[in-house]
Amino acid sequence: MNNKYRFLRRDSYVVDLGSAPGGFAAAVAKTVKLDDRARRWDQEGKRLVKRRITGRRRSRPFGKLVCVDVVDMAEIGGASFIRGSLMDDDVEHRIGYALNGDEADVVLCDAAPSTTGNSEMDHIRCVDMAKAGLGVANAVLRNGGVFVVKVFRVRKKRNWLRL
Repeated sequence: MNNKYRFLRRDSYVVDLGSAPGGFAAAVAKTVKLDDRARRWDQEGKRLVKRRITGRRRSRPFGKLVCVDVVDMAEIGGASFIRGSLMDDDVEHRIGYALNGDEADVVLCDAAPSTTGNSEMDHIRCVDMAKAGLGVANAVLRNGGVFVVKVFRVRKKRNWLRL
């Protein structure tokens, strides 16, 4: 996807929502130059004083990758991991803390609920997760940033595109 749209750079700050098992995160780690000093964050929420950066973003020596999921995933060198749901009230603050108060350049939402076998119900639940991801993206994404979301597809339902 990045080969076509070129939204990832070596110094991008990326948030991967629903990151387990780590497919998107591994692809991001191949493009973004990560600093190996990143930490894994636990369930404890931390307070954040958020700095807003407006206008063009400056070049940085490293990018950042913050992975968020309810289940653990394989560790990726230089990436931060937050164990929690994107529906949690404090997830935006925890992501902001992991980004040191900076805003993300890219938010990827690969979150999906457990499937039930009913395609329409699964689609509705997946759209709800996508909307929650959009809410997180609105809180942590810089102006002009990129939001990429994956949604289960049902032929009859296309209204979610009009968010």
